[in-house]
Amino acid sequence: MNFDDLIFSKFDFSGVHKEGLIPLIEELIGFSDKARKQGLLSLEDDLIIVKDPFLKMGLQLIIDGTDPELVEEILERIIFFSNAQTERVLEYCIMRTAILGIQTGNNPHVLHHQLYAYIGIEFIEEYLSQVDSHPTVRELVVNSNFIPLDISIEFNHLFTHMDDLSIQRMLREIDITVLVYALSNSSLECESKILKNISSRAAYMLTEDRQILNISLEDCIENQKMILDLYEKLVEMGEIIGTEE
Repeated sequence: MNFDDLIFSKFDFSGVHKEGLIPLIEELIGFSDKARKQGLLSLEDDLIIVKDPFLKMGLQLIIDGTDPELVEEILERIIFFSNAQTERVLEYCIMRTAILGIQTGNNPHVLHHQLYAYIGIEFIEEYLSQVDSHPTVRELVVNSNFIPLDISIEFNHLFTHMDDLSIQRMLREIDITVLVYALSNSSLECESKILKNISSRAAYMLTEDRQILNISLEDCIENQKMILDLYEKLVEMGEIIGTEE
């Protein structure tokens, strides 16, 4: 039984006044957005205004570069072995999810869904109605300056010559962060082909991350190589049909 199963079998959260947790959730999403744009160390300046000892300790752990598994273990032990009342436990769970998400670099849009899922789908639906006005995929294409390196040339050739179904099959196996890094040295044709085969919201998050993250060419090539290796694996497994050279 995992942590969430243990918590939900022990506590009944149905009676908690969940709308009262919205300020906490918004504060956590704010930390996520700042860390995403400026790095985890930027949160150190915010520790002085954080009143909650659980949240302050968790943020300090990730700022210090503590191993993610150890951070998760510490937070879960505090929650499970505390004598906190039900509402406080729910706050703990929300903060735990946020702290772990911030440390792993989850996109704030995704973290929004993770945190509001604790208090009700209606809040997620309201948020989605607000972001539905974002630009179209075509408008989101970033005019990058492509550097013709061997791996990048192979990466671009792969996606510009692959059929849409094969691209969609590959993208199901690729974390969006890997894709963000890989696309930092890609042609407009390649990027357009990929954006065409993901959802509008995923395209929006991907392009937003590209504008925020400072990605080195070395990191880009490393992630492009990972995707090329995945392609070879899927071809060998017969999951997709290889492109002609």
